[in-house]
Amino acid sequence: MPGIINNDSELENAIGGGGGIAALFYSAGCPFCIRFLPVFEKYSEPGPEKFLRVLIDGMPSSEEKYAIQVVPTVIFFKDGAVKRRLDGIRGVGLNEADLTVFLKDCGWQ
Repeated sequence: MPGIINNDSELENAIGGGGGIAALFYSAGCPFCIRFLPVFEKYSEPGPEKFLRVLIDGMPSSEEKYAIQVVPTVIFFKDGAVKRRLDGIRGVGLNEADLTVFLKDCGWQ
């Protein structure tokens, strides 16, 4: 299971450690996020240290810093910098095919 981030400082510490990190930004009350969480967790099983769940509720500075307009959104960080992002579609969210292509484009799988 991916690590769960609940505040801005935890997020900055987690992504600043180097290497590649896929972070799922989600909200606890979002039905599209709830549907997507098991998919994200399934893909994180081989390397949970490289996957994070960021519960964006109560983290307005991170929402602003990473321009989170729609949840779920997955951002790939490399050495602390945003390299790629996969934004959810309003009223639709994300699905497994979206994540598979995204992770492949990031060099995983």
